[in-house]
Amino acid sequence: MYRGKEIIEDVNQQFNISISYKQALRAKMYALQLLRGTLESPFSLLPVYCHNLKIANPGTMIKTAVDGLGQLNMLFVALGCSIRSFLRHLRPLLIMDGAHLKGTYVGTMFLAVGMNGNNGIVPITIRVGNTESGPSWIWFLHKLRQCIGEVPNLTFLTDRAASIDLVIRNVFPNAHHRFCCRHLSQNLRLTSSKDKMKRWMFWEACKAYRVSDFEATMDLMRHNLPNAAQMTNAMTPWMEAKIEKIIHISANWKVYPISDLLFEVDDRYKKGTCNLHAKGCTWMQ
Repeated sequence: MYRGKEIIEDVNQQFNISISYKQALRAKMYALQLLRGTLESPFSLLPVYCHNLKIANPGTMIKTAVDGLGQLNMLFVALGCSIRSFLRHLRPLLIMDGAHLKGTYVGTMFLAVGMNGNNGIVPITIRVGNTESGPSWIWFLHKLRQCIGEVPNLTFLTDRAASIDLVIRNVFPNAHHRFCCRHLSQNLRLTSSKDKMKRWMFWEACKAYRVSDFEATMDLMRHNLPNAAQMTNAMTPWMEAKIEKIIHISANWKVYPISDLLFEVDDRYKKGTCNLHAKGCTWMQ
């Protein structure tokens, strides 16, 4: 790595010229551009790359989406060998997450991976786009469903983002959805050195393969964390108070059933629909 400080020193020694740090970085970027080309040039090669990718990997699925100006908005890639490996040899488990891209052309990347018999990561699909939003997750999961179809006992493992949970329920209604233990530990703030015992008990419960081991660890947590043991409900006191407030406000609302899971809500000022299956309400928007 040729750093800006080293460029300044070399220019000063060879040419007896003093340059600023910004000038050194601009010179470095110009030299890299002469060697590798501009950052825009690879975009013109994307159609050729996708075509060769399909030839080299039979069964590969590549889909694109453009915006109103005809510019690339999203790119979906699923290698044929990865799809066949997941359907034939891997457990029905998909781990999904998103990451923000850095550089001149920022964006987000969605990734769905599986796990082999040695708990190694096997990339299945990838999506690159502008933003991380509900519509982008819908587009990504619809393309994923076209690749793998209906997989029995399929389980998704993600963080606790509400948009992902809603999309999974709509696109894969028969699939199971569970949360990543690492994200849960971060939500519980088990990162301090003082929480070493709590962190150990948490991961022991997460990694338990037998019900007896899980219950033993939970009993240990109840003994060492009496405040947590006193919570008999699945909700925190703060959430219970918030729900009680909403119930009090909505006491005079009128609800009309449309179907078993769809209802119309009227509070005399505006109307909306509540979908219990999708866990969504247009009245709250």
